[in-house]
Amino acid sequence: MTRSYHDWSVVSNRDVVQGMESNRQSSNRKATGTPVNIPLKGKLGRIIFRGSTNPTADAMALALRLEQATPRVMIAKDATWAPHVSSKSLDTRSRLSEPKVRVAVMYGSAMRSDSGTYTEFNIRVGRVTEKRSPDLAALAEARRRQDQAKKEQAREIIEQSSWGRPCKALYFELGEQQSSKLIALIHSNHLANTELTYALEAAGQFHSTKLVRSLLTPFLTHEKPYVREGAVYGLGQHRGVPEIREILQKQHAQETSPGVREAIEDVLEGDSDD
Repeated sequence: MTRSYHDWSVVSNRDVVQGMESNRQSSNRKATGTPVNIPLKGKLGRIIFRGSTNPTADAMALALRLEQATPRVMIAKDATWAPHVSSKSLDTRSRLSEPKVRVAVMYGSAMRSDSGTYTEFNIRVGRVTEKRSPDLAALAEARRRQDQAKKEQAREIIEQSSWGRPCKALYFELGEQQSSKLIALIHSNHLANTELTYALEAAGQFHSTKLVRSLLTPFLTHEKPYVREGAVYGLGQHRGVPEIREILQKQHAQETSPGVREAIEDVLEGDSDD
């Protein structure tokens, strides 16, 4: 699958830095006096050095300047990745002396080519790593440890509570007094679906509608109807907000469970009774 990039054509590393500084000064006006205007986050882009006498040096310098703006900077030749690049081959200018070198700025996880290899700048020391393939086993193990840590945190929250066991009263108590712990329980995958239902409903007590929306809306697609119902009742506590009403109305139109549809109707009708 072809990746989509935002391309910026620049002459030198200095143009990139000037463009970034212009962005910091004002996000609403276009950068002036420089041919580049690069968002500092949330975008994936390639910076193309044109007419540079030493594009490799420019790329390395740019990597160091972007240390605070992005976790990874990778270098590629033309439209394809250059998995052959290593710390040794960087010294061989004949392999990277073309007048056009693309530097891909990646915000987040490392970018991969179709072949499963990539070349990554270690920004902090200004070196290029050897080519490598992602270690899927290591990634799976890291995910397993993360999930296990979440479950252990959930057990600790429950055991240290005044109730000492999962129950509806516990979730509503946390919703009123310790919202961060209730959020941790919801995201822990430790709760049975029946318990998760009550936890989602209790989360509706949070004062922040934005938090309630972001936390509960994903559960409207849960495979279990009673879990979706819990999310409905949680969202329903903010039914006075037009955006929440719109979410519930949209869910009602596509909901397949009669019980969940009835819950949505109860919630929306309750607004007129208040």
